[in-house]
Amino acid sequence: MKQSPDASMHMHAMDCDELVSQLWEYLDQELSPERVLAVEVHLANCSQCTGHVAFERTVLSAIKSARSEAIDAERLGARVRRALAAAGYSDPR
Repeated sequence: MKQSPDASMHMHAMDCDELVSQLWEYLDQELSPERVLAVEVHLANCSQCTGHVAFERTVLSAIKSARSEAIDAERLGARVRRALAAAGYSDPR
């Protein structure tokens, strides 16, 4: 069944609490297309939630960056331990 052009006008309006309760599923792209549309309609009209979503996206990006930095930190730690061993210091592990 094809929806009329004004079908979106009849869908359930999402409030801020509902958006927050579905935020992680939205950011992880786990919502149905209808729920994504409801979230995006709400975000288009709510600057508070838009700011909240932007903050959470920034947090996710920072976590993703920290994961790659942790790998580099491990490599750095291994290099430091090798350098200490070469200088005659033993690994306390």
